[in-house]
Amino acid sequence: MNITLVTCAANGLGKAYAIELAKSGDHTLLIDLPLTRLQSLCNEIENEFGTQSVSYEIDLTQINQIIEVCQEIKKQNEVSILINNAGIVGTQWFDEVDSDYLNTMMQLNIKAQNLLTKLLVPNLQKQIKAFVLKVSSMAAFSPMPNKTIYPASKSYLL
Repeated sequence: MNITLVTCAANGLGKAYAIELAKSGDHTLLIDLPLTRLQSLCNEIENEFGTQSVSYEIDLTQINQIIEVCQEIKKQNEVSILINNAGIVGTQWFDEVDSDYLNTMMQLNIKAQNLLTKLLVPNLQKQIKAFVLKVSSMAAFSPMPNKTIYPASKSYLL
């Protein structure tokens, strides 16, 4: 039985990953921002599929929160799959955004994924089989107008 960690799991692709993993019998550790109804999704998963699902409501742009959640996860779980799905798309022109916006995008799309992976590698290495998926985008293959540095951040993940 696998224990899989999925970031940005309350909606969209992350939620789809969480549900499909639970259908296949995996236990899930789900991360998303506070107030995203993540605990409700965990309850639904447990009731419908009979697998354990734990929510961690944190802000992945905050390094200290990433470190704390990884310490807690490593104490309690043997993660065998890490799905780095969190990211900000952004639909603004580069010259119209402030530096905080760009920094937040880089923190979430690049730095948070790297830090999560780095901190969980010792845990992953203990497993017979372990996997890391960094969700990229078709935007990684070409610059796109009105997407600031999003394509570059996804190209990095690719």
